Amino acid sequence: MSDVEVTIKLPSELLARARAIDLSLEDQAEAIREAVERQIQQGEAATRLLRTAEQFDTLPDQMKPNLEEIVIAARQARAEIAAEAKSFDNQHPR
Repeated sequence: MSDVEVTIKLPSELLARARAIDLSLEDQAEAIREAVERQIQQGEAATRLLRTAEQFDTLPDQMKPNLEEIVIAARQARAEIAAEAKSFDNQHPR
């Protein structure tokens, strides 16, 4: 995969505040990449959730899960997401 250079425009006030605390924005590439990765993960999760909801709508009523089953599945999904996030954080320490 090849890299792409991105130019980010920031308000001058924000740049001045960063400079005031000696924050080098050039050194923030990894933090920006991580933020983008998290946004992508959230967007992908939202897309999966929407697809799942659409699939539920197509099921006959007797096959649709009840509230308890949905809650259990949501908890399982949260645990999986938390494990993925922990793995990502371990692979990309700050």
